[in-house]
Order: sequence, then structure tokens, then C-alpha cells
Amino acid sequence: MTGQLHDCPTCVTAGMDQRRWLFFAVALLTAIPLSENFEVTSTKNVMGVVGQDTILPCHISSTKPLENIEVRWKKITDGYIEDIHIYGQFGDKPTQKYLGRTSVPADGFATGNVSLTLKNVQPADEGTYSCFVKSLDWGADTATMLSIAGTSEVFFEILGPQGNGLELACRSHGWFPKPTVQWVTQSKHRLPPNTAIHQDSKQLFSVLSRVTVTREEAGEVTCQILNPLVQTEQKTTVHLSSAVFPRASPWLPAFWILFTLFLLTLAAGASLAFRVLISLASLNITAKQRASKKKEEALQAHETEKRLLLAEENDLKVRCGKRPFTVENGKGVAIVEKRQNCTAPGNAEMSLMLEPGVNALSRALEFRRARSHMVAITLDEAQKHSELAVSSDRRIVQHKPSAQQPVMGRQLPIVVGREGFASGRYYWEVHVGDGLDWELGVLTEPVRGTLKERSWKDLPEDGVWSLRRVNGEYWPEDVNAKILSSQKVQLRVVGLDLNLELSTLSFYNIVTDDCILDISIKGIEWSTKLYPFLRPGLGEAGEKGKPLTINHNTDWDFPSTV
Repeated sequence: MTGQLHDCPTCVTAGMDQRRWLFFAVALLTAIPLSENFEVTSTKNVMGVVGQDTILPCHISSTKPLENIEVRWKKITDGYIEDIHIYGQFGDKPTQKYLGRTSVPADGFATGNVSLTLKNVQPADEGTYSCFVKSLDWGADTATMLSIAGTSEVFFEILGPQGNGLELACRSHGWFPKPTVQWVTQSKHRLPPNTAIHQDSKQLFSVLSRVTVTREEAGEVTCQILNPLVQTEQKTTVHLSSAVFPRASPWLPAFWILFTLFLLTLAAGASLAFRVLISLASLNITAKQRASKKKEEALQAHETEKRLLLAEENDLKVRCGKRPFTVENGKGVAIVEKRQNCTAPGNAEMSLMLEPGVNALSRALEFRRARSHMVAITLDEAQKHSELAVSSDRRIVQHKPSAQQPVMGRQLPIVVGREGFASGRYYWEVHVGDGLDWELGVLTEPVRGTLKERSWKDLPEDGVWSLRRVNGEYWPEDVNAKILSSQKVQLRVVGLDLNLELSTLSFYNIVTDDCILDISIKGIEWSTKLYPFLRPGLGEAGEKGKPLTINHNTDWDFPSTV
């Protein structure tokens, strides 16, 4: 064996080289800092909710303590990379854009939890987030996809009569991504809505959906808004009784009969005048004229007098305020304007006779058109003064002062209706009786919101439109003359007509059909809601004040009791 080894010198050299390379490899491996070999993990997908805080997970796993480590959070959007937050051994620092919105746990390196908290997330925060962890000699990263979903409360509105049905609306703001809307009846029947969806500067979606419900679909009606990303829905339901739907007026046949008699009277007067004119024309024709000339002149006179008579008749109609029929809301409506001078040559007596009837028809027609938009108003017990008492059916309010306090303090005894209106036309009636102090009208939603926060000796000038009575006198002052001229009928029931299409609020004496006050509503945005309000008169200490009662009777003839 010994001889063989001495006979193979190359084998000895090869063995020495192998041992030398083995020693070098071991030395190299021991020189590498194995403590820096760490692993970074996270959740692949995270769902954030608009307006809430969201945590983007990131965890570092290592068998040895972490030293000289830095964490960089980045956002990747369409290939663009931006720094969000840097976290190191000596603290953390968000970038300028994310100041106050991001944070990492203070003990992140000790626990391995370097997750990023993103506050008040918005749709613009959606995207891919990278958690990059590096040391002097090692680095690793992981990515998380953040999706954003937003839902919001749904608000319900009654817009008023629409054709043979009732137009409803629901609105909501703060949805992401773009939602879908459904209207469903109690029998699970879907109604075809008219829906408008808009996106604001923050990428949030606003929804305004309208639908018309007929009397046959009375009952529960639900507006559902669905977020397609998370399959979450928000809904609001209203119960509609058949009594709230518009009815055909039984007064209309009587109107058509009166109007037909009016036209027949005009026709009779025109016929009589025509015959007189023809007789006068025939007396001017001489007997010496030729037969052909006589016939030609007679025809010419006939046509001339006919044109004059038609012109005179049309002038009479214009002066008396009669205009052709027009179509409004799908119904034929005779429009009659009030004129002061209702006279025409040769027909003065007829004009004087017809003018009162035309004016009466005009007043009755306008009042009936307003009353066709009647809605049920209820009082909101959460929006009333503490000394006001509201009935269980929320229709009657009166002042009930305590026995110790003679009158309330500086705050006004006001109660606001539950229903708010932003568009359309609405009508309601209030029984004021023989009270000498009261106020009726509408106020804006901002004024309604501050009723409990402030006290006034009087309502603010802006955002309030009303008719009031103080110590028996009406305000505005010109209302007094109108009420006194209304056949001396005392104002016991007031009709309020809120027409948001024309931006007007009108007050009616429903006994005489007279409009006693027209107010123009100005200075508010189109989306601002208006709420009815009532202010009853004050009672003495321990005694009740005069009540105000809302009429819920939707028949055309106002009942003797409400």
C-alpha cells in the first residue's frame, strides 16, 4: 500500500486541492449574515369602506433579531409608483400627501408587524400597495390589492300627484362603485324608475330615483340601492294608503256645464248683433241697382260685417279674460285671466253681466287645481317646543304652559312637519278657528336644524315664508284688506299651496276660494328641502292656547269638522 502511494504523486496533489476548496467554501458560508435572511408576507386582497380606517397587512418573519431594517410602503397605480410611508429604526415618516392619514405600529420590528393603517379611505385610495423591507445586505417585498366600497343611507320623498298616480323619490349620496336601483311593491312587482346617477369630485356616486305609483299598487313600496362589489343593499320602505292618491274632481262636470252655458250666451249675443247689422245693410241698397250688382254688394257686405262681428266677439273674449283651452299635466284646463275692463263696443251690458262669472270661474278653477295636489302633513314631535302638545295622530298642536310659568321664554312655540319637499307642488290645509295669534308657512332645512340650538324673539328673515296673525291683525298688512273684501267671511281654514316649480307659496281662504297672499320663494338652492311649520297662539299660565289642526280629508268639499 505504501509503495503504491509513493508511486502516484498526482493523487496526493489532487487530494490537497480538494481540501483547500472545502475550507474556502466553509469560510465563505460562515461570513454570510444568515440573520438577515427574513421573509415578508401579507394578505393579497383587502376591502376598504369609504370613510373608515383600513389596515394593509405586512409581517416580517425571522429566526434572529432584526437589525438595520427599513420598511417602505409604496402605492402602484397604472405603472406609477409613489412613496407613502417610511418606517425605520429611528421612527416613521409619512410622505407629504399622506400626512395624518398613515401609521405603522411603534413596536413593529419587535413584533414583526409593520402593517400600514390608512385612515378615512376614499375611492382614490384604491390600488396596489407594496410593503418593501430591506437591510444592508437583504431585501424582500409583498403586495396587497386594496378595493374600496361605499354605501349610504337612503332618504325617501313624496313629490306629489303625477297623472293618475303619486310620484315618489329616493335619494342617497356616498356610493362606490356605481350602484344599481330597484323599486319593488309589496307583491314583489318591480316598478320602472327614472334614475339619475352622478359622480362628484371625490368619485362618490349620488343617486336620485323617481317612480310613479298608481292606486292599484298601494301598500308597501320599497326603494333598494345595491352595491355590486360587496352585494350590500340599503333600502327604505313607505306604506301608501289609497287615500293619498289623487282623485278625479266631482266638481269638474259642473264646471263644464257652466262653461258651456257661457259659450252659448256669447253665441246668442253674436247672432243677434249679426242680424241687426244685416238689416241695416239691406236698407242702404237702392232699388235701382242691377240684380247682379245687388247680389255682389250683398255678399260683400255680408263678409265685411261677419269679419267685424268676429273681431268684436274676439275682443270681448279677450277683455273678459277668456282664452283657449291648454293642456297641463295631461288634463284639459281652461285658463282664465282676470281683466279689469271687460267692455266691448255694442256689448257693454253683456260684458258687465259676464265679468263676475268669468272671475268666479277663474278663482274656483285655480283653487281646485291647487287643491288637487293635497298631501297628508304630520307633525314631528322631535322638532317642537317643549311646551307644545301634539295629538297622537300628529295633526293637532296647542300651547300647554306650566302653572308656574306665565309664558314661555324667548323661544317661539314652533312645531315643524315631518315631510320635507325639494321639488313638485304640494297643498295642505290648517284649521285656525277663531284664534287671534298664529303663524303658518314653510322654512328651510338649515333653519329647521337650528331650532333647538338657538332662541329667537322672532323667526329669521331668511329661509322662512309665512302668513301670521298677531292680536287679530294679519301680516303682511295687505292681507287684511283682502280678507275683509272676501264677502266678509271670517278666515277659519287656510289652504297652503307650495309650488316649487314656480317658486311660490300661496295662501287661500278655502270658503271663498280666494287667494289672499302670494309669496315668492327666492335665495335657496334647488336641492334644499322646505318643511311646513305651525305656530299656535300662547296660552295663559296653566291654560291651553288655541289649537291648530291639519286637515287630512282629501275630499273636494271641506268637512264641517276636521
